[in-house]
Amino acid sequence: MDAGRAARTPDIAAAIQAGFHHPVRRVLDDGARDGTLRAVDDPETAASAIYGAVTMAGLHYLVADNHLEPARVAAQVGALLLGGLGVRAAEELVPDV
Repeated sequence: MDAGRAARTPDIAAAIQAGFHHPVRRVLDDGARDGTLRAVDDPETAASAIYGAVTMAGLHYLVADNHLEPARVAAQVGALLLGGLGVRAAEELVPDV
């Protein structure tokens, strides 16, 4: 086991919180407050789900496909996050990129 890596885990977690979770939670809170986003019961879980979706979508293309089109992936992930999986017209949710 790499004890150095294990020792850095709290620092990595803090950086992820500061760099992603906290800003996303602010967006979720601000959006709920101004009515542009629906309120969520658990902002931390929502931020984690968004982080996972964004991270894994990008990682998938880098590892499995070795070709990443950021604009296309961002449009797809954004549409999924904002529109959900319910039945709706896909044209409304995924802009042409």
